[in-house]
Amino acid sequence: TQSIATLEKALDLGINFWDTADMYGNGANEVLLSKVLEKHRDKVFLATKFGFRYKEDNLNPKKSLESYIDGSPEWIKVAVENSLRRLNTDVIDLYYA
Repeated sequence: TQSIATLEKALDLGINFWDTADMYGNGANEVLLSKVLEKHRDKVFLATKFGFRYKEDNLNPKKSLESYIDGSPEWIKVAVENSLRRLNTDVIDLYYA
């Protein structure tokens, strides 16, 4: 509740460039932003990033926290679809690696 109030206050103050990433909170930050974007999408220039991925290793949980960079066309497609879904929007104004 406090995070949403902070985002709404930011808009009231004219802060309208929001920059996030799919890695922030493992996507949770995009979900949080979506709760305010649904009412104010026309007021926000939305940027989000992609490229970092977590290694998957079910046998070694510590290793699954390690990340690597994936800029492949296949991953870009998956990553942008995931971000659009989490952000609950059909437009990302700036999408970058």
